[in-house]
Amino acid sequence: MVPRREVSRVDREWGRSELGPCRCIRCATLIRQLSPPSRRCAAPPLDSDPCHGHTTCPLARLRDVPRRRDGWINLVPGRAARLDPWPRSVTIVCGIVALWARRDAPDTPSTARLLRRATERLAHRGPDGEGYVGWSVDGRLRCGAEVTDQHLWLGLGHRRLKILDLSDAGRQPMQGLAQRWITFNGEIYNYRELRRELASSGYAFRTGTDTEVILAAYDAWGPECVRRFNGMWAFVLYDPERRRVIASRDRLGVKPLYYAATAHGIMFASEVGPLLEWPGVRPTIAMSRLGRYLVDRHIDDAAETIYRDIRELRGGHTLELDVETGAMRIARYWELPEEPDLELEDETALERFSELIEDAVRLRLHADVPVAITLSGGIDSSVVTVAASRVTGCSVNTFTSRFPGDPAVDESRYAAQVAATRGAEAHYVRPSTDGVISEEVALTLHQALPFTSLSLYVHWAILAAIRAQGVPVVLSGQGGDEMFLGYDRYHASALLHALPNPARAAAGLWRGAHASGRGVLRLATM
Repeated sequence: MVPRREVSRVDREWGRSELGPCRCIRCATLIRQLSPPSRRCAAPPLDSDPCHGHTTCPLARLRDVPRRRDGWINLVPGRAARLDPWPRSVTIVCGIVALWARRDAPDTPSTARLLRRATERLAHRGPDGEGYVGWSVDGRLRCGAEVTDQHLWLGLGHRRLKILDLSDAGRQPMQGLAQRWITFNGEIYNYRELRRELASSGYAFRTGTDTEVILAAYDAWGPECVRRFNGMWAFVLYDPERRRVIASRDRLGVKPLYYAATAHGIMFASEVGPLLEWPGVRPTIAMSRLGRYLVDRHIDDAAETIYRDIRELRGGHTLELDVETGAMRIARYWELPEEPDLELEDETALERFSELIEDAVRLRLHADVPVAITLSGGIDSSVVTVAASRVTGCSVNTFTSRFPGDPAVDESRYAAQVAATRGAEAHYVRPSTDGVISEEVALTLHQALPFTSLSLYVHWAILAAIRAQGVPVVLSGQGGDEMFLGYDRYHASALLHALPNPARAAAGLWRGAHASGRGVLRLATM
């Protein structure tokens, strides 16, 4: 990996070089955060001029990272993009934990210690700080260092990765003006619009974070506020006035949120691992879910996970917990709307699609830190790269996997064409078989759930290369195959539904028998 001192040198250069010309909001915020006090300048108002390619723009600030002349990244001195074990050096996102303990539960250990241990398990998700808040059985509110060995009936924990508002004002768990508390992972893309609306109604914001916007939105609109959010999120909020704990996950379930309910209470967490700290939770495999994974390769199509004691809050759902009785209610707040088919000319459809993609990319570039793009050479990531280049008006930085010995899967030549067309700074990573073997334990530990393809390791390797350069935010084309018909089965499905009913039934029986046969073979190899 790049030595820590080398990354620090790059950080210093980012904060020191050419701080004057660009006045876009992202660059100005970076100038304020990274410049020496003598050279700091005030940030412009929101919605100011677009970026003009200034070197401190999140997508342009990677130009000074140490790279070889051929464009390869030296993760290890003398070796090009060879991935060594790195789990402690990679940060993905923030991590959240919350617990509610039944006051009449027998033999429950110190929940304060449980909260700390569970939150510490998420240290890899948030290296920029940790925070705790809890309510002890004697009625006292305890924060930070006060959360030690008490028995808490309610507690919130957080591991922070700084993305918006890099100051300490963005620390979590965060308290709102109405004394509500939240621990939050994700990003609300339309937080600026919501902030202006709430501020015009009299809310006095104290930070520049989207976390506080969630609290203000809840104060104004209650649990229905999630219907107003455009973003990716998982949060747990405590409302002392209603005596409710509200857990919510974004519409499509981009951000993870798991929970385990036992006789001792309930715990929420961003990953499966922390839930194993909760009394009564065991990593026991649910055989029905294992069978579904082996036969159909489905692992995340239901609230049940492969672990018997652990469930997942589904995307588009909110969980409400009554802290007095322990009653729990889960409700769907969003469904994919059924829109009528539009009869559009090809040119009109392309224009509308381009507008939607560029708007989506623009929303996701609201970050006060550097941003990179994973570019595979396929349609999905190429569209994202082109859109980001248009939105920012500056050279973007792309990261691509390369397989020189396997031209059947190596698409780096297409990625190079896209990068050259947009004037992008192209970086290349070479995943290897040795890397799969050496990273197997770390990858499995962080995934904690079965995965169905080694493409996960390729993505893991690219993220390692990006993080080694000190870049915490990535735009990618992951999920684009579902939009662009990237899987052959979509075409087969369309043909199947075009068949008359008897033929369709016969095809369905054959498909089921084929899937069962594959499942039997997989079981036999275990």
